[in-house]
Amino acid sequence: MEWHLVGSKNVGVDVKGMSIELALMQELKRWYKKNVMVPGVTEPYDWSFDVTDLVIESGLIKNVEKAYYYGWYDIRGYSYAGKERPPDRLPQEIVRGWLNGIELALLKISTEDYNISEEYAGWYWVTVPCKFKVISSVPPVTPAQQVPFWVWIILALLGLGLLSKR
Repeated sequence: MEWHLVGSKNVGVDVKGMSIELALMQELKRWYKKNVMVPGVTEPYDWSFDVTDLVIESGLIKNVEKAYYYGWYDIRGYSYAGKERPPDRLPQEIVRGWLNGIELALLKISTEDYNISEEYAGWYWVTVPCKFKVISSVPPVTPAQQVPFWVWIILALLGLGLLSKR
């Protein structure tokens, strides 16, 4: 089952004075922290997560040893999803977004936490750029796949005709 946005509002500055963008940015910074250091990444980033289990669960990428995604506090867009929390997205849908450089964060802004009108309170899908890094594991070689070196020598000699019956 694929999930689609239930609605969209083009909201900017709320009547009470706090912009929706500012509230969403504060929520993004509240929930998206630099939780792990991503190996081999030298560029600066604002937040990061180890997502190994979710990537394995998605089944989209094989031989995953570790998986990370990381990004920046840069809201590229947002859509109002409603007063009620939308259903969870499937792991495959989430990982496909990361493969395309997009994190679709689900954030809630409320009148208790922010100076916004009740009509703008609720859940928002927020699009932020991200990068995705997978460290692959080499599949183990089974004993049946291991061929002793001496077998390769005999096969090579047979191929050259040096070990034939005369």
